[in-house]
Amino acid sequence: MNIILRYPTRRRVEAILLSATTDRMRIVIKNQDDAIELRLVGSQWFSDRGSAVEIDSIMTDDPNAVARIWSDARPRVSGAAY
Repeated sequence: MNIILRYPTRRRVEAILLSATTDRMRIVIKNQDDAIELRLVGSQWFSDRGSAVEIDSIMTDDPNAVARIWSDARPRVSGAAY
């Protein structure tokens, strides 16, 4: 599965999901030597360095794979106010 992560600075990075449970993910980010772990605390994901991160998008050819891991996940939608 491919994932796009978004950091509080609005920086987006592409990653590949190696493994996941409902509250932990192991991912590898392009141009980084080691995989990192994300953990869910409350409703916020954090990197192993303590940075908050959001899952911007998940891309897969098997939509059921996402449902099996995060069956109770709900999308968060951002919108602009006029």
